Amino acid sequence: MTRLEEEFARSIALSDWFHDALSEEGQVHADRRRLIALAFAALCLEHRAAFLLLVGQGANAGAMTLTRAILEAHIRTLWAYEIATDEKIERFFAGQYDPKVESTLQALKRKGAEHGALFEVLRTHHTTLSDYAHGGPRHMSRWIRQGEIGPNYSEGQMIEALHFVDIIGVMSATAREALLDKQTQHLSGRLHEMLARLDPNG
Repeated sequence: MTRLEEEFARSIALSDWFHDALSEEGQVHADRRRLIALAFAALCLEHRAAFLLLVGQGANAGAMTLTRAILEAHIRTLWAYEIATDEKIERFFAGQYDPKVESTLQALKRKGAEHGALFEVLRTHHTTLSDYAHGGPRHMSRWIRQGEIGPNYSEGQMIEALHFVDIIGVMSATAREALLDKQTQHLSGRLHEMLARLDPNG
């Protein structure tokens, strides 16, 4: 088994764990702010599942285009529950407002040190992932080599992408459970384990 196959199996195991670890959503009685945040968290997890399906079929280019959607769905979860004013929530529901990633991350950064660190990490990734979403030069460089056209995604790159979507997935799952007033310690613990495993100095 290659290292990529091992990491992919780990990601699938995380999905299986989500089925046991996440509470049943059922009927949600909540205000519009919480409903929007829950919808974005669910969208993030759905995008992650689609990412894994594509990787499993060897469709790495399609999978990489989803990385930005995964990240943005999580950022918008945070926007809806932590940043948006009541007016912005109503305008969003009316189709008159679309929250921007940069302004949301800036607002998160102003909330405190923890959000400030998150801002820098997510902002860096968003710039890179936008290139993959729009077929920019970074993405095209994976398709053009020595005069040939075809996908060329390294094992290391795909492993890094798996790690990224798994971390965002756990963060989004944590937000989902918090929005449903459920316990999140098991998810926070899982996230810390994942980050420690990726830290070369850990």
